[in-house]
Amino acid sequence: MSSKVHIGARIEPELHEAITGSAQEKGITLSEEVNRLLNQGLVRRDRSDLPPAVGEQELTILHPHFPKAWVQELLYIVNDEYEAWEGTPSVEEFIEDLAERVEERAGEEAEENEQSERLIDLPEEFVEALEQTWNDLIQLADEIDDREVFLLQWASLLEEAIAEDDDTTSEQEVVLRFDDATRDQLRELLSARNRKQGGQNDDTALTQLICQLLGEALQEGAGPLFFGGYEREEMGRVGEEMLKVSS
Repeated sequence: MSSKVHIGARIEPELHEAITGSAQEKGITLSEEVNRLLNQGLVRRDRSDLPPAVGEQELTILHPHFPKAWVQELLYIVNDEYEAWEGTPSVEEFIEDLAERVEERAGEEAEENEQSERLIDLPEEFVEALEQTWNDLIQLADEIDDREVFLLQWASLLEEAIAEDDDTTSEQEVVLRFDDATRDQLRELLSARNRKQGGQNDDTALTQLICQLLGEALQEGAGPLFFGGYEREEMGRVGEEMLKVSS
């Protein structure tokens, strides 16, 4: 006995014509085409009913390039690593631990029960950091021919992401100012050193003078504040240490 039931609906003539034409192109009946469209609509509805963060975090970008099992293992590792934290780690802490874990997994056998279909609801900044490594992984797809290489390449990209985040030191220009007397003093010390006539004492004097000049320049560049301290506190402290060396 057929499991199908009949439903009736009144639709616009243009819509009826479009559905009929689609059915004819596919060589199926009008009922079959309507059934197909309804099923397609229900699947889309189910996907849109997911929490936005989950729907947006599906790794569809990786699926065309790597075996499904590899991608699902990748998802599992991310999910399991995040859930292992008590509280929310910083992005840098999470990526660093994840890189170590991925590298360890590369040397282990894959387990079928350690696979996930999609990411859990991660904070947006975590997803952004991970997606960058996945985009880079895709660029290497032609060079990856097995699971171990896949995981090791990903671990390497995670480590690179950490290194890029750590490289945040801003450069500051320090200007050394020499008046006539200072230039003459430097010239005399350098000349004596080059002639090797002054010995260790001249080397010490030259080092002390350079440390003094650099210390003063660092303090000036650090922006001394009227009420004490510096705008760039670390630079000011280094300047103070240089002046101590020169004394």
